[in-house]
Amino acid sequence: MLKLLAALAFTLTASAAPGRMIDLGGRGLHLLCTGSGAPTIVLEAGAAEGWYSFHLIQGPLSKDFRVCSYDRAGFGYSDPRPGPRTTAALNEDLRELLRRAGEKPPFVLVGHSLGGDLVLRYLARYPSDVAGVVLVDAADPAVRLRRPPEMQKLIDELNEKRPKQIAEWKRTGKWPEMWAPAALPESLRTEVLRLSASQKWWEARYAEGRMSDLDKPPELKTIDVPMIVITAMKWDRPDGWSDASYETYMADRLAVQKGLVERGTRSELITADVGHHVHVDRPELVMEAIRRVARRSQE
Repeated sequence: MLKLLAALAFTLTASAAPGRMIDLGGRGLHLLCTGSGAPTIVLEAGAAEGWYSFHLIQGPLSKDFRVCSYDRAGFGYSDPRPGPRTTAALNEDLRELLRRAGEKPPFVLVGHSLGGDLVLRYLARYPSDVAGVVLVDAADPAVRLRRPPEMQKLIDELNEKRPKQIAEWKRTGKWPEMWAPAALPESLRTEVLRLSASQKWWEARYAEGRMSDLDKPPELKTIDVPMIVITAMKWDRPDGWSDASYETYMADRLAVQKGLVERGTRSELITADVGHHVHVDRPELVMEAIRRVARRSQE
């Protein structure tokens, strides 16, 4: 009976998801692949976000390429992952997901924010699987380790508060909605917000910011694949930050991204006068970068 109920739950989840639910040994990950044409583009979302984050670019890119987006464990339609959440475990999930789905490497990997960090770790671990890289305002351990005092104070306060919040939400069974881009179609945004108000999503979000290997940089001395690094230059200044702290932090981010480009043999830096979600605010810029990297990867 328990197996029957589990199978039924899996089927119901799969029927609600826009993509396919791929079985990774008793748990499902949601994968949406569209279009055709090599190389296949794989989209890795930022922290606590999922396949929908790339909605504005997946459709247009699918006219020329095979494009895949997905939900990491615990987010969107995907089941939670047992055991500690680490960047290495998330990379293993993605590789196994693509393998079981029958998607063929090498891929052009596109990562936003934390997704950019994960993409570089994937390249370091599975270099033969990667044809090119596009980083969209990517997170980087070097920047995390140079946080201004105001930022670290906010993070420390949140880390102290979050377990108590989760315990209270678990007790009441009422989970708050998270954030979804206002540029999404209203029906999609409503569905994303509904899904986000759940225990699995909040627990995955909290775990994603506390991964034990997050501050250890990927072992990449040289990046030999085509790469474009897109850096957002107009973040909103958080409440409580001084002008000096904000300017120093933004300068540090740009310096780290320039250093990353210098490690590449076929790399390019693009600065964008928008906020952190460049692929939402300037989808055409991100799509053109992906197309350029895809073309270069075939040369």
